[in-house]
Amino acid sequence: MFFAGTSLDLQPGTESVKSDIACLLQYMQGTKSFTQNTEKLREIYWKILIYLFASPFIAPLRYYYRTIAPINSVGRIFPMYMLIRGPKNGGKSAIISLVQTLMFGRPLTPLTPEVISPKLFKSYELKVKGCPILIDDIDNNRLKYIKTIVKDEGVLLGAHVLDHGCFIMTTNEAEKVLPEVAKRVIVFQISNQVTDDEATERDISLHKLKKQIGTALYHEYLRRMIPQVKDLISLLKTEEFEDDEWMPDVFSVASQTLIVLFSDMGIERPKELLPFSWKDFMGEGIKSEKAIDILKKAYMITPEIFRVNQKEDVLLIDLKEANFTVKIVDAIKNELPVSAECQMIGFTLQVKWSVIKEYAGIDFRHRDKLLTRFSHWFRGD
Repeated sequence: MFFAGTSLDLQPGTESVKSDIACLLQYMQGTKSFTQNTEKLREIYWKILIYLFASPFIAPLRYYYRTIAPINSVGRIFPMYMLIRGPKNGGKSAIISLVQTLMFGRPLTPLTPEVISPKLFKSYELKVKGCPILIDDIDNNRLKYIKTIVKDEGVLLGAHVLDHGCFIMTTNEAEKVLPEVAKRVIVFQISNQVTDDEATERDISLHKLKKQIGTALYHEYLRRMIPQVKDLISLLKTEEFEDDEWMPDVFSVASQTLIVLFSDMGIERPKELLPFSWKDFMGEGIKSEKAIDILKKAYMITPEIFRVNQKEDVLLIDLKEANFTVKIVDAIKNELPVSAECQMIGFTLQVKWSVIKEYAGIDFRHRDKLLTRFSHWFRGD
């Protein structure tokens, strides 16, 4: 493995690896001062790290996978794009900078949002070699080009490019993500924040932490990953997999590798670092998280806008009474799971109750007065 023309030492010392892990865990612990569910935030941060760590392997895996799958399926299983959205001060850019420091000894210079243009972006696809590059703070005017960019799968594959990079985009906007984009891009929603004051105060401590970080952890990770990725490529080239349902899940391999590495170093695995799989990055549950979260919050505030017809397996949501903005309604319609069979009937959203109940973890039935409950029961609701 080479970086900037220099061969990397893939036999780092154990103490150096442990030191990097200690710095990483210290950073993760710093998230406890954020708002909302910080365990969920750390889980997303671990997923971001796993994707960036595995990013040099995405290009060759995409290329060899294209021989056994349609071109438009390549981006689903080996996405070369990640979109991290959420309000300011959510640590979106900071986690990318930290992981790049673990990988390369320094953060890589981010690209400006102006590169998000169908014509201009093509040149950067070829200029960036192997590395995960940040494109920071993209607004909705640029986000409208994402669909055209990510759907253009054929150029790199047809040119036999085995070392292109991956692109991580952050935004404070992106109220909705189109299905055509979501099936090719990892989309994470970070709703956590710190105050402006605390964000400023964290700058110095984060700078000091980065100065302590080396590349030993990543080099040890690469040493373990390279033979496993070679095995995946070999299976793709020879097609010697017996199970038709087999999937070359690089996310599973990458997360398991990191977990075993921690164990071998005698370090307890953080509970948010899980044996993830492809579904934890690209599955329906991840794509629909924002829409499901909107419905859960609406149910907490105005449960009366939800009506369940258990007999027909239908959940009806009165969007007019919910007083949602057009953007929120669009986000819900675009991002709910396909299996929810979402339909708009006037101002009422009809979805499959059993599906939404499973994804949300609540049944959306509320306690009415006895007479009303009896009436609903009589109608089969």
